Amino acid sequence: MSALKQEAVKIIETIRENAMVQVIAYLQHISSETQQPSVPLHGFSVLQSFAGKLPEDFDYEKELAEARDEKYNHFS
Repeated sequence: MSALKQEAVKIIETIRENAMVQVIAYLQHISSETQQPSVPLHGFSVLQSFAGKLPEDFDYEKELAEARDEKYNHFS
């Protein structure tokens, strides 16, 4: 493993578990061949903008699923 990858792994190991969703989404985005913004990543970015402003029991996965369903049902 290269020194850069080792450094990245060290940093990732220090990230809080609840923030790993953001890290994974970003890594998937930058590793894609197309580099095109995806609908899920855009939705995730919108939800991320509310970080620290939402109640502890806020279920972002549920909200994202509802937004996705609403968008795709609109086109039906």
